Amino acid sequence: MAKQSKGKLVVVTPGFDYTPLGAEVADQVREAAEAIRQKIKRTTEDIIAIGQALLAVKDVLEHGQFGQWLKAEFGWTDRTARNFMAVAAAFGPKTEMSSELQIDPTAAYLLAAPSVPEQAREQALERTEAGGAH
Repeated sequence: MAKQSKGKLVVVTPGFDYTPLGAEVADQVREAAEAIRQKIKRTTEDIIAIGQALLAVKDVLEHGQFGQWLKAEFGWTDRTARNFMAVAAAFGPKTEMSSELQIDPTAAYLLAAPSVPEQAREQALERTEAGGAH
């Protein structure tokens, strides 16, 4: 997971010690963790897809209509839409990576922020792909 600390992006590697658990409980908890990871992956993929759809709508609407459309259709502010669109712009073009993206939505929003240098984003994604974070 990515976190911001004093203006720096830090990748945190989570881990849990399953050894004190009984075998049956450990298996159940590991299976739950994997199921949750798959749902997080789908959530991130959905965020990218929503952002891409928002970008497409914004492109076809005239100036000033996008904000009105967001409010009427979803009750969203421009900022909410910008978060989705930033994730789509940052990660959507990387189609080969998107299907294997193992990053949680909060980290995706943080990494997609305009203030995050592209190099930091790429390093975080490389660590994620290598199994260093989820």
